[in-house]
Amino acid sequence: MSSVIDSILYYMILIGYPGIFFVMLLEGLSIPFPGAYFIIFAGFLVAGGFLSFWPALFSGVMGFSLGSMVPFFLSFLWGKKILSKIKKVNLGYHTKFLSGQKWLERYGPMVVVFSRPLFCGKYVSYFAGMTKMYPTQYFCYTLMGTYLWCGGLLIAGIVFKSNWQVVVNYSSMVFPGVLSLGVVYYIIIRFCSRFSKYLK
Repeated sequence: MSSVIDSILYYMILIGYPGIFFVMLLEGLSIPFPGAYFIIFAGFLVAGGFLSFWPALFSGVMGFSLGSMVPFFLSFLWGKKILSKIKKVNLGYHTKFLSGQKWLERYGPMVVVFSRPLFCGKYVSYFAGMTKMYPTQYFCYTLMGTYLWCGGLLIAGIVFKSNWQVVVNYSSMVFPGVLSLGVVYYIIIRFCSRFSKYLK
């Protein structure tokens, strides 16, 4: 495993910031790709002095944000057609898309900001497009959410430094941790929604 990690870090040094941008671009396109792990590895390289924090963060944030505009515009322009095709292929996915769309309509743009670390984060682009969110508004909220997400991953990589074994050994705790964060975000969003209604 050590040789595999060393090889990944070596090639990341070679590809540099453009490579981080491209990796996160793929992640933003909703392509199944472990972009988050590459950001953690980038944190390792920042700790080792091979990369700088802010350029690495900027590359990751811009790559993901620009990539996510593609599924956003696809669903913005042809959301109903996409839903109808999904319904024909898999009714379960169709139901999940509808529930995600309703969730976004109910709790607003904060879902775009806080959902990126969650397992549903890749699909928020589709939900936002289907609800006809303004593209500039979506892009700004995506920048905010991705900045927090990638920044946290980079800092985690810096803290772990070369102790990649910690990441591997505790990878089974990622889902429970993410689920816990999701519950916290849900409570916060719900509270803010009710509080805003009370003020009105």
